[in-house]
Amino acid sequence: MANRAVLITGAVVCLGSMLLLVPTTLMASDGVKEIGDADFDISSFYYGSETTNEDVYQFTFEYVDDDNLGSLPWVLMVQGNYSDDDEDGDLDACQNLVLVVHDELGANLSDDDIGAIYCTREKNLSSQDIDPGDRLADIGLICDTLEEEPDECQTGMKYTVSLYDENGTSVPFTLYDSDASAIAFMDSIAGGLFSVSIAGLTGFMSCCGLLLGAIIFMFGLFIGTPLPTENVFVYESPNDDSTSVDSNETGEWWDEVEKKD
Repeated sequence: MANRAVLITGAVVCLGSMLLLVPTTLMASDGVKEIGDADFDISSFYYGSETTNEDVYQFTFEYVDDDNLGSLPWVLMVQGNYSDDDEDGDLDACQNLVLVVHDELGANLSDDDIGAIYCTREKNLSSQDIDPGDRLADIGLICDTLEEEPDECQTGMKYTVSLYDENGTSVPFTLYDSDASAIAFMDSIAGGLFSVSIAGLTGFMSCCGLLLGAIIFMFGLFIGTPLPTENVFVYESPNDDSTSVDSNETGEWWDEVEKKD
């Protein structure tokens, strides 16, 4: 016979775990919706080069790394795609382009580890393209200090970037601040991520509760209800202290009657 108390306990645990899944599902749904509706515009972190009086295209930015743990790079982009129509091994969009970087003191850092162009067919940034629909080819990285061999950018230093072709003509370009963009994106979805995380934790607990309840319920099916304790009743005569006549000592009972006569 199944153990009724254990069966009830298992059923209660299962029911409670199932009820917990209802708010968990709603919380997860709200979190996913909040992430999908996040107000984030990646194009707001695109910075086009500006023209100087000498008709030179350039852009100046300040390198920021508040926690000194490194920073995602500024991505150098130009109009075009990742094709190599002339099959010379270099991408057509950035063929023979030269990156020039100056610090705020006017020193030319082009030969230092500040940034680099990746323009060959074997080594380029096509797999890391920020936005395939922006019609821009990502061709270089500047101040990438999260790599194993980080660029030597100094926190608080301002760097001016220029781009030239093989004839020394200034070429227009766009810079993308990937570090600031990543921070802004995480801030925009922080609330949704929190809801999804809590929902995931609660859902895991609910599943564990269902499993535990099922185990308890199955256990209750295979163990019997304890039998009641057996009571043994012993009869004791109420006349244990009364006087009895022993025929061996006094003779038969009628002898006493004759003596009285």
